[in-house]
Amino acid sequence: MEQGRDRAGAVAKPADFLPIPIDHAPSDPLGSPLKTGSDIATSLEAHLAQPAVILPTGPGHPSHRMPEGPELHLASHFVNEACRELVFGGCVEKSPVSRNPEVPFESSAYSISALARGKELRLTLSPLPGAQPQQEPLALVFRFGMTGSFQLVPSDALPPHAHLRFYTAPPGPRLALCFVDIRRFGRWDLGGEWQPGRGPCVLLEYEQFRENVLRNLADKAFDRPICEALLDQRFFNGIGNYLRAEILYRLRIPSRRPAQFWRPCSSAGRARS
Repeated sequence: MEQGRDRAGAVAKPADFLPIPIDHAPSDPLGSPLKTGSDIATSLEAHLAQPAVILPTGPGHPSHRMPEGPELHLASHFVNEACRELVFGGCVEKSPVSRNPEVPFESSAYSISALARGKELRLTLSPLPGAQPQQEPLALVFRFGMTGSFQLVPSDALPPHAHLRFYTAPPGPRLALCFVDIRRFGRWDLGGEWQPGRGPCVLLEYEQFRENVLRNLADKAFDRPICEALLDQRFFNGIGNYLRAEILYRLRIPSRRPAQFWRPCSSAGRARS
């Protein structure tokens, strides 16, 4: 499997959320009227009302679907809201069974914030003024695999499969922000850099995403069936199996139709941009 590209797989039915605007004719999937990130954000508001998708109500509560762009966006919202008033402290703790790298960070007081882009989430640990030992902020980039999510729980009630744990500092009840991943396909990397080769986020960078697709319609990726092309993260960063199935279902496009049928739309799409 190529870096930054997802494996194709079958999905039996559409989901309930679609990040790409579809209120135009199916014959012109990227055509007028042009939608922006604000339109997509409106759709997200309804999706955010379903916290069980990625924000478990209790330890070990499973996700309803594999985490794709919307789920990582939800996870970043959860981390930012849940951790906004919290002060974390001490070392970052990794489970002994995880093959991901240790996180060499220790601070007496630090904050945690999150930002999502496509299928990745950046977590930033920022020491507070006066914290010891003195050090620079540290960023990690997570990819959730098949079952990754974040949970905030009491430190004495850690959920199973909590492979990375950030503990709050005293005083007050000790809590733990946990990266939970039952199947252990999730990954984190130190440094905070987005994975090379991924295109603009389909949720938050819609105009750049659209232009990137139109500009590259001659790429050999679009010689493949559209169900395969939609998983190419160079062009569709954040799209996975369930979103692919929903997109094709709602647009009434046969999944094995060659993706090159978009090419006649290219010049018209550029003119409208």
